[in-house]
Amino acid sequence: MDQPSTSYAASRAWPMEPWSHKSLPDMKRYVQELVLQSSSRHRFPYNQIPAQFMFDRLNEAPKLGSRFEHYHRDVRDSLIAKATQWLQAQPGQAGATLYGDKLAEYYLEQLQQHFEPEKKANYRQSYARLAQNNVAPTAYLQEALTYKPYLGISDSEFATNWLVEGRRDGPVQVRLELAGRWDGGTAQHS
Repeated sequence: MDQPSTSYAASRAWPMEPWSHKSLPDMKRYVQELVLQSSSRHRFPYNQIPAQFMFDRLNEAPKLGSRFEHYHRDVRDSLIAKATQWLQAQPGQAGATLYGDKLAEYYLEQLQQHFEPEKKANYRQSYARLAQNNVAPTAYLQEALTYKPYLGISDSEFATNWLVEGRRDGPVQVRLELAGRWDGGTAQHS
């Protein structure tokens, strides 16, 4: 079978194929579509979709035999209990009832945590290979800044690495803009 069996499929592609952190945005859209369609087709208020109903929809998502199915099989038995604990640990939610929208949110959060080490390694490699080429200096800096949270360094270390060590050859305009972000804007062209 080449398509998901559920009528709730957000697209004709299986979610989380390939099994990689790069598939997470598609999975997020898929799950959001499940929540919206569950609400509209079954006339549940968006924030009152029964958790078991959403759980059943999530069980239909993985392609049989895929790595996603193996992951899902490992987490599904405790999914509702752990999602309930997660929800009730949120500020002001001590006695909250778990509904489908929050179950879906928890499920996505768990997938993101599962892929965090892979994503971190991938972003570090991308940062190491980063080159300006024909990109505008500010776009070059913006791309570098998207990798910063995955480098495990402080803002000042990042700025120092960029300005003094590894990226010294960067355009003057970018170096000044970066320096200005962390020295209160007092950087001067030298």
